[in-house]
Amino acid sequence: MSNELEAILSFDSESLRQSLTAGGDPNKHLEGQSLLEWACAVGNEEAAILLLGSGADPNTRTDKGETPLMLASYSGLLGAVRAMLTCQVKLDALDELGRDALMLAAKGGRADGVALLCEAGASATRRDFEGRTALQWALVEGDNRDAVTALIAHGALAGDQAAGDTAMQYAGQLGRHLSAEVILGAKNSGASLKS
Repeated sequence: MSNELEAILSFDSESLRQSLTAGGDPNKHLEGQSLLEWACAVGNEEAAILLLGSGADPNTRTDKGETPLMLASYSGLLGAVRAMLTCQVKLDALDELGRDALMLAAKGGRADGVALLCEAGASATRRDFEGRTALQWALVEGDNRDAVTALIAHGALAGDQAAGDTAMQYAGQLGRHLSAEVILGAKNSGASLKS
């Protein structure tokens, strides 16, 4: 294991800073991932921001096609997401399942991340390769009512009647009652017409 990776995994930002200052490569790949991917995957936001500031490429990919933006979005690393959005990051990059960073933020229940990505231009109506939307991904790991609310506020219901299950049906199938109430309330108020 390299000194940089050890510093990332142990949340030792000072050692990482020293290594990078001494000429360490911020784009080094170890065990199939870049240092930035490692930092985002383990939730080390300070290391991610430090690596980005040292020139790390925000558009690298894991063997599953995940970008650092996807990993940071899922983990709720808002500072790292903001930093990547200023670094020419590809907002519409897709992983091997056809998911983008917004879908992963939704899956992680990260309402603030959902709002940030939508405001940066992410599509709340995009579908993955199986036809699932970010709204449906918000229901996968729990009753992520706040993420559902953020998605609806950014037009996620506009394409909900397209291919596949609607978010309301998906919420019912998964027993996500709080999210179902939010979706039903939005549909009843006409929010589905927003795009």
